[in-house]
This record gives sequence, structure tokens and C-alpha cells, in this order.
Amino acid sequence: MNWPTHTDYQDSIQNPGVAFQEPTLKQGEIVCDMLGLPRVMSGNFASVYEMRGTDGRWAIRCFVRQVPGQQGRYARLSQYLNGLTLPYLVNFEYLLKGILVKGEWYSIVKMKWVEGLPLNNFVEEHARDSGTMTQLAADWRTMMKELKKVKVAHGDLQHGNVMVTPNKELRLVDYDGMYAPVFGRGKSPELGHANFQHPRRTPDYYDENLDNFAGLVIYTSFLAIAKQPEIFDKFYTGDNILLLSSDYRDPMNGKGITALLGHTDPTVQQLARIIQQSCLSAVESVPDFEAVMEAMDKGTLSEIKPKVAPAPTPVTLPKMDSNPQSGSRSSQSYTSSSSSPQSAAKQIPTPAYVSSTANKESKGMPGWPVWLLGAAVIGTIAFFVLHKSKPEKPEQPEPEPISTPAKPTTTVQRSDSTDKPQNSSPTTAAVSLLGTLKGHAGAITDSAFSGQPGFLVTSAADKTIRIWDAQNGQLTKTINGIPEAIQQVAVVKTENLLYGIREDNVIEAFDLQGSKKRTIAAYAKSLFQVGLSPNGEWVAAGAADRKAIQRYSLKSGSPGGLLAGHSSWVKSVSFSPDSAMLAVLGHDESVKIWSIPGGQAVSGFNTAQAGMTAPEFSADHNLVLMGEGKTAKIYNTKNGAVSQMLTGHTDDIKSAAFNPAKRMVATGSADKTIKIWDFVTGALITTLQGHAGAVTSLSFSSDGKFMASGGTENLVKLWQIQ
Repeated sequence: MNWPTHTDYQDSIQNPGVAFQEPTLKQGEIVCDMLGLPRVMSGNFASVYEMRGTDGRWAIRCFVRQVPGQQGRYARLSQYLNGLTLPYLVNFEYLLKGILVKGEWYSIVKMKWVEGLPLNNFVEEHARDSGTMTQLAADWRTMMKELKKVKVAHGDLQHGNVMVTPNKELRLVDYDGMYAPVFGRGKSPELGHANFQHPRRTPDYYDENLDNFAGLVIYTSFLAIAKQPEIFDKFYTGDNILLLSSDYRDPMNGKGITALLGHTDPTVQQLARIIQQSCLSAVESVPDFEAVMEAMDKGTLSEIKPKVAPAPTPVTLPKMDSNPQSGSRSSQSYTSSSSSPQSAAKQIPTPAYVSSTANKESKGMPGWPVWLLGAAVIGTIAFFVLHKSKPEKPEQPEPEPISTPAKPTTTVQRSDSTDKPQNSSPTTAAVSLLGTLKGHAGAITDSAFSGQPGFLVTSAADKTIRIWDAQNGQLTKTINGIPEAIQQVAVVKTENLLYGIREDNVIEAFDLQGSKKRTIAAYAKSLFQVGLSPNGEWVAAGAADRKAIQRYSLKSGSPGGLLAGHSSWVKSVSFSPDSAMLAVLGHDESVKIWSIPGGQAVSGFNTAQAGMTAPEFSADHNLVLMGEGKTAKIYNTKNGAVSQMLTGHTDDIKSAAFNPAKRMVATGSADKTIKIWDFVTGALITTLQGHAGAVTSLSFSSDGKFMASGGTENLVKLWQIQ
């Protein structure tokens, strides 16, 4: 079942008595335009309508796509915000059975309507009023300080999500991307408007510091306009205040930043310098907004630098033998260096809920600024999101055998030896598609084989785990009732248990018949993806300072040692297949390799590409494979050197895996293809096609003869390697 479209909502909302269940809305009146149709602001995520209910005026936010965990997010956010008394926040209510569309109930957000102007329109009217702009900057500073006190971050501060009331008071609307302490680790459900966000922001960066960059950009813009109003006329586009995403992607040459650096006011120049330096660093390195304000008061802005830790001093590490049990180590050194900034994908803002008090007839619909009309058009443009597709309501199909395709097998090259020299000649092999496994109603997030290969376990954004017979493709069990989507699955063969790690980092354990055995919620507050060792002994979870990893015994829960010394916040953790090593990926695109269980640092390396896949180890843990944009790289874990660069994909790599028994690796891409490579020579063996969406999951059976691939089109494909 597809999520309702803007048109579907438009049709339903015209009859509030039928469309709504909530009494005040059921008896309310929809505000219409001059043609008598419901007045709507349509964006990529939602359609927003104005309702006059029996208890006041409300903005009704109707979602056109489902966001995983949305219901739980709004419930927890409402509970937390209700205990606060901040004047900048607007009362809202999340209604699970909010609106009836084509016989189905869908959730909505009912938010108090804000009378006033969007921030950019307010600045339009007062750009040449120095006193008003100076006061606006002061009010902005106060708002940022009050939000920080309660550890709340809006997540998408921009002109359309900030309203200025007739009394010139600031109000925040659209809480889809808001951070509050109740979310714990979590991931940001959206990346915000590109004209206000750090160029290297990712969903993994999600805490109370989320607004530092946007807050500084907007405050600096206010001050610059107050002292030099003509700068607004030159750089305002209708979709910003002064700066654009191009300024952040190329901060040394951006026209807007260059103008601020040459501003007549020295304070604006210094603030612009901080923005420029922040763009060249990782997103978590942006200075704290309040610390910048305090330095401005003291006249010490020149001392404010991005919060980037210095590269660690090279240390001599013990020699590491290829046998992890031997205790023999080789002398290596590890040095970290900063990486170059990368361009962020463009995002389109979600329109605000606004009732204009100014006369805007010349710009479009009466009472509405032109950018809101434009939002109805641009709202249909594709928004850059995470690789997950929107989940549909899961169905329970009867188990069906996989279909054998009519296409002939593809003759390819390979070699089973992993220790041949670089110029060794591979032999021939064949890869054939056995069939397609159907049943999931959301993008595939992970897969794992059990036995030889026995069962195939898959997880998806539809909050289910499915167990398949890998020999004939029969669906043997669907595990439902999981509160959050499973992002990672693992089969511990010694225990015959299946572990699923949820998006909230709760670990669920099931037997291979699908019966739940255990729920472990101890790591739910970890700020990054939790890792589980393949032998079922260890869990790697985030430590309090976010730059360290704490290991825990999976069975007893007791800590097993802290792995500290990372120069950036941790992004993800990955265990090697033999559970002897752990790879830690940081937000500064650095990787550090640790030995387990000893906890010694083995090596480390840096990359120059943001948006990487999590590291994947070879069977002997001597190599690490990572997708970095459209290229995959293979690193030596002993010294961090690049052993191979695999190029050929035409879009970003979304998944990667080593074959544990063959001399090959697989990479899956947003270009809808899978490429198989010889990891010794770096030669492309073959390209596999058949997915209709990005390939988000890859896994091999332990004997290396079967491969499973999952995509955003909700399908799993099973391949045989002979």
C-alpha cells in the first residue's frame, strides 16, 4: 500500500466531518483559497493545511511518506516538550489515527497555527531598519541559549521553519528533525535545508549541538545586514538569508562568504572566518554557538577555532602476526590527519506553517509570499535521503519458491587462493541468479547466512525479520512485532541464535525458528551503531565522551575495556569475521583498527571521502573493504596502506562484502548494479544486474558459494557462485 499523495489528502480534507476522528477537527473548517479549494503548502515530506477548529487555529501536517519510527519519535518528543516552558516552541499533538484517506487511517501532526511572517519575509521588510535587525540578532542569541539549556536542537533552522509574530517574537515550527535527550543515540530523520547546514552533515550526527552551524550562519547574517543593508539585496535569493550551500562546499571561494570576510564590520569578518574554518572541518567540530557569543563579548573571537583534535603523536605499536592468538606483534606507527571537505547533497526545505500579516498580493496568492507557492512545485522534486525507501504496510504472503531466471549464467574469472602475488592469473567461474525472494515491504537493511548455507536471514525497514530456506527460497518464518526497524542481523552458529540490532540499538535474540529468546536494551542510548562480534561474545557500544568505545560481554553485560583516543566522534563499529579485530569509523573519515580482546591499537588510516560504508573485514582480518563514494578501497589492517582501488560504479556504493572462501569481494551501488572483483589484482570479474533500486545489503555464505543482495525495491536476490 502506497502512502497518500498530496492530491489524496486534498480530496479527503474537504470533508472534515468524515476525514477526521479528533472532535475539534471533525467539527472544524478548512481554510480555502480564492477558488474554494483547501489552501495547502506542499513539500517533499508533507502537505500542510490550515484548520479552524472549535479550540482555535491549527496547522495540520499530513505526511506523504512514512518516516521509520515516526510515531515513537513524536510521542517521546511531545512528552519531553510538555515539561518545558520555552516561548519559542509551539504546542502540537501527534494523532496516530489522524485522517481518513481512501478507507485507511493515517497519522498527522496537529500544531498550533502561528500568526506572523516566515523569517526571510520579515528580513525582507526590515533589512534597512538597523535597530530591528540588531534586536533580531539579540533575540536569536537568546533563543539559542534557552534551547541549549534544555538540550534541544531544532535540526532544521532555516527561513521557512522560523516565524516572527506581529510582536516580533520568534517561533519555531516543523519538528520532524528535532533532537531531544529522549531520543538517545538515534539518527537524524532529515538533513535540513542545504543553504543553512554544514556541508558534511550526516544522519549519524544527532545531538544537542545540531544547531550550532545553522545558528551561527543566521546570527552572522542578521548582524551583517544590520551594519550593511545592501548586502541583503546582493545575496538574498528568496531561499536563504545571505549564504548558500555553494558557499559551504567551497568556503575559500564562495561569493557570500567572501563578501562577509570583506564586510565593513570587524565582528562580522571574524564570525565569517569561523564559519569558513568550520566548513573545512568535520561537522562535529563546529564551535559551540554560546561559546562564540561569549568570545564576541570579550573581544576574543580570533581565538575561536573549530573543535578539531590534533593528530595523535605517532606511537610504536607491537608487532601483529597474522595469527591473532599468537601474541607476536610487528612495529607499526599510526598517525591521523584531517581530510578534505566534501560537497553535501542538495536538500529541499519543508514549507513552514504561516499566516501572513503583510500584503503580498503582488507576489502570488493573497496573504502568501511567493516562495510558499514555489514550494508546491519544488516539493515534488526528489529529496536526498538515506538509502532507505519508504516502507509500506507489511503483508504476509504465502511462502513461495524462488523463480529460476531464463538468462544463462555469466562466465567470470576468479581464483580461490588469497595469497598469490599481485600478477597471478585468475581462473574461471560462473555467477548465476537463482531467484528473487519476495515478501518484505521496506528497503532491505541486512542479511546473513547460517549453516552451509542452510538458512538466509534478512531484515528490512518494514520492522520484520524473515528466515528463508536458502536451498529453495521458501519463506520459513516471518518475525513481526519488532518496535523499530532492524539495521543489522547476525547468526551466532555456536548458539544457533539469530541476533537483530534495532535502529534504537536494542538487541533482539531469536532462535532459528523465530522464537524470541532475549531482549537487551542496555545499549539503547549509544550515540552510534552498536556492533556485535560474530562469536557472540562481545558488544561494542558508545562511551560517554563519544570518542571512545566500550566493550561489553554479551552474556554477562560486564565491561571488557575502553578503546579510547579517537580524534573524532565515532560513527560506526565493525567486528572481523573471526572476532579478533574491531574497526572504528569516525565522523572525520578516519578509521582505527583495534585487536580484540586485548584492546591494543593495531593501525589507523584516513580517507578523503565523506559518506563511506562501514568497514568490512576479510576472513583473515588482514584487509578492510570500504565504499567511498563511487570507489571501493581495500586497506591493509597492519599498516593502513591502500592495497587496491576498485573503480567502475557510476553512483555511490551502498554495500560491500568479502567472500570468506573465494578471492573476491562484492560491491553494491545506487547505480542498481553489483560488481564482483578480484581483491588481489583489483580486476573487475563481472557486473551483475537485476535490482531496480540501490543495492543496500550484500552477504556471502560461509562456503563462498552463495551471495544474497538486497535493495531499496524491497527485494532480495540469491546468487550462486560456481
